[in-house]
Amino acid sequence: MTGETANIKSEAQKLGFNACGIAQVEKLDSELPRLKSWLDNGSNGEMSYLSRNVETWLNPALLLDGAKSMIVVLQSYYYKEANQQSKFRIARYALGNDYHEVIKNKLQLFIDRLKEKYPLSNFRLSVDTSPVKEKVWAQKAGLGWIGKNSLLINRSLGSFFFIGTVITDIELEVDQPVSQTCGNCRKCIDDCPTKAIADDETFHHIDPRKCMSYWTIEQRADLTQEQKKNLAENNIFYGCDLCQNVCPFNQKLKDSTEEKFKPNPDLLRLTDDDFLLLDEDGFKKLFNKSSIKRLKYKGFKRNLSSFI
Repeated sequence: MTGETANIKSEAQKLGFNACGIAQVEKLDSELPRLKSWLDNGSNGEMSYLSRNVETWLNPALLLDGAKSMIVVLQSYYYKEANQQSKFRIARYALGNDYHEVIKNKLQLFIDRLKEKYPLSNFRLSVDTSPVKEKVWAQKAGLGWIGKNSLLINRSLGSFFFIGTVITDIELEVDQPVSQTCGNCRKCIDDCPTKAIADDETFHHIDPRKCMSYWTIEQRADLTQEQKKNLAENNIFYGCDLCQNVCPFNQKLKDSTEEKFKPNPDLLRLTDDDFLLLDEDGFKKLFNKSSIKRLKYKGFKRNLSSFI
């Protein structure tokens, strides 16, 4: 491992990231047919931003002049003790602090430390906020493989983690992609109540139009009666962990070392009545640090309508 590569991975470890891998920046030409097919089928739903700047999605060099390396980090958010009293289930990742802010701040600190060592180099971070195909780059950086539920799976961390990326113009030693796959396992496909996971051996992907997580977060339109029925039957209020809960690689995980992702006790203690009686001021106060605040009170009430 070169000195620069070792230094960068060491800094990532010091900051508490659970894994760090590096890939060479290049055009993702092999991704174009699948991305085009997915978009042409309308599978992005209301997420119109996914159809913009397709060239940038496939070529991160357009985001940073002279880009040579993609640094990818993983941060677990898994905590075993995440039992919620209410039937209005919140996905694990939203029980702690907003990952956009937590990971962005950690990545900025990471970059600040790297700039001290490499003052003439340039860096650009992304946490689900730029046209960067994080899962593809994580796979290329040797951090796991993309499972049948379209999530990155790491042998040690399962899939309950966030991905952060940093593009740099430093030429670094790259990691080898993981060759492992899910094999014959199809638990996630079989356990998805709405059949949102495409049962296609050549291209596993999620159809957001059938995905309960998408309905409760990204969809802006009112919920249909069929959507409400599915959400109520599966106790899904915000996000959905069903396909991750059955994954064999998520059965014996260690708790995250990031305290900010520890489930907020106030959220775990919420009862059904607490949800139903929450007013707008209470919503803003309760979810101030959670990514649920992005739903806004109107979206919160819309999701509640499934259970009324």
